Amino acid sequence: MSAESVFKKIKNVDKKLLIQLVVVFIFPLILCIVICAFRGLNFFKLYIPYSKDNDSLFYYKLVEGVLSPGGIKGYYGFNENHAQIGSFAAWNPVIVLPWIVFGRLFGWNSFSPILYNVIFFSISLTAFVGLAKLNIKQTACLLVGLALYPPLPLHLMNMLPEANVASFILLDFACVFAYINSKKRGFLATSLGFCIYLTMCRPYYFLLFVITFYYYAKSKMKNWWMLPIASMVVAVGAYLLTTKYFTAEYFEPLFSYPYMDFIKRGEIRWALSNTYHTMLDTARSIYDYVRGGIMYGGLPSVQYAIAMLMSILLLIASISKKNKEKSAVYWGMGLNYICVFMAILILLRKANEGARHSFVFSLIALILLFTVEFDVRGAIRHLLIFAVLIFLATKGTYQLRSYDLSNVCAVPQDEIEALEAELKDSLVISDSGDKYENTIAWVLVDYSGDNYMITDYHSLFAVPGAMGLNICSYDYIVGNIDCLKSGYLAVPPGGDIDELSQERNFTEIARTANILIYKVDY
Repeated sequence: MSAESVFKKIKNVDKKLLIQLVVVFIFPLILCIVICAFRGLNFFKLYIPYSKDNDSLFYYKLVEGVLSPGGIKGYYGFNENHAQIGSFAAWNPVIVLPWIVFGRLFGWNSFSPILYNVIFFSISLTAFVGLAKLNIKQTACLLVGLALYPPLPLHLMNMLPEANVASFILLDFACVFAYINSKKRGFLATSLGFCIYLTMCRPYYFLLFVITFYYYAKSKMKNWWMLPIASMVVAVGAYLLTTKYFTAEYFEPLFSYPYMDFIKRGEIRWALSNTYHTMLDTARSIYDYVRGGIMYGGLPSVQYAIAMLMSILLLIASISKKNKEKSAVYWGMGLNYICVFMAILILLRKANEGARHSFVFSLIALILLFTVEFDVRGAIRHLLIFAVLIFLATKGTYQLRSYDLSNVCAVPQDEIEALEAELKDSLVISDSGDKYENTIAWVLVDYSGDNYMITDYHSLFAVPGAMGLNICSYDYIVGNIDCLKSGYLAVPPGGDIDELSQERNFTEIARTANILIYKVDY
């Protein structure tokens, strides 16, 4: 291609569209900076070790371990268990793969996850707006809706996988809309690739295949069903294999199946009764959870309400004749969340766990609603969405008790960095081949008399990347204090397990006001 032809193509680019896409691309960064300023913070000084959720510790250290020379040389897991292959914990290693690639290309530090989240979401959102061909009115409403949606910037500025998953789903729908607009089947094939990855991350995203499958069926291409079916088989097989061999079992089953005992005994009536009462109890729990979040501030709980409302609005939008070509996207996503919500009612033990998973559905459903034709009904729908989001924001969803910004905690940053320098010398990585020698068992909760003490996980960000972190229960450590497999033990100072460790003459490696690390010597 000659320089002249390239120049002509650049000259013929729609300048309004270019400006529109540039605005969309920089919007997530501006939103994060504004939210931080609103909270009196500097976006560029956010510090992942200050995260309000200890899941961020596992994700961050897993990535750091993979990127360290020689990789992870300890075990991640629960109660000293580990995956059959590798060092990963309860989460599928596929989830952290994008962070690993980003870290390999651009380096890895305490700000890298936030930078990745913002950049990747910006790329995904821009691709979606461009390929879905949103006009300026639709784009403006979309950006206003996202600005009024508290969970988005807060997830972008944390190290939880939901922001990353949401970005991949946006790319998936970008491909579906690109097919609708161009009828190029390559976009559907790309969508299948995203569906495979998403299913490996979270099994319920398998339902996204339904939407792509629908458009393959409408394409009337010869043997249209072969590639979608093969992709589904690959996705399910890959998920089962990675779950079986590359993930460690959690403390307790994440899902509850009490009705299965009745089914095994042939007591179908009692199984149905058990399922009904389980759903009813969970629904009441979720209702109380959402009500409390709206009244007192609790963003995760409100995500249930937003996800359900947006899903219902999508189902309504799918009925309109004006949206006939895109109707499968709307009813597909709406039914997706309703199915997931039913699974939450039947299977999940805790209402707060389902709230985290609802974030992605609420965000994607919100974005999809702004692709609906902008007419009188559309304007009314948008005003309703804005009113709901403003109401929730003013009711305290920005005043969080969990999943807040990584801004401040009980342990100063300089103390974490000083501990990191100390542990580089005192924690010696063993090359014996026994990964337990490079594993720190840390107690989630310890006790001192009638008072419980939570181990300060913020300080564990200081542990060398090659070490494994194995989170353990109080009962497990106390019951196995004379036969621990891990080479090191992390506890809060002054607790029962600290006392037991001293009685056994474990060697003290490091001590701060918040955490104590022992070398387990037998």
